[in-house]
Amino acid sequence: MVISPNHFSDSEGNRLIILGLTGISLNYNSQDYFLDSEILAKDDFNIVVFKNRIRFLDKTKATDISDSMKEKIVSTAIHILETNHLKVLVL
Repeated sequence: MVISPNHFSDSEGNRLIILGLTGISLNYNSQDYFLDSEILAKDDFNIVVFKNRIRFLDKTKATDISDSMKEKIVSTAIHILETNHLKVLVL
């Protein structure tokens, strides 16, 4: 039985969670970004991207990323993923 995406159980009450934690590296305008994401096992989507957890891939960069830049980064990632037949949910 599917409880929610990535959560499953059987008739005996045993439960399983698929830990689909992953990350996406995106090069956008010659800059490398890390997009925190999760693979979904069961849902209308294949992957979820957490917009508020986008950062520079190089952790030594202390500069914050503006909301407008995050929108551009997410739009680019969605375009690339959907072009390759993946359905993306952004949270």
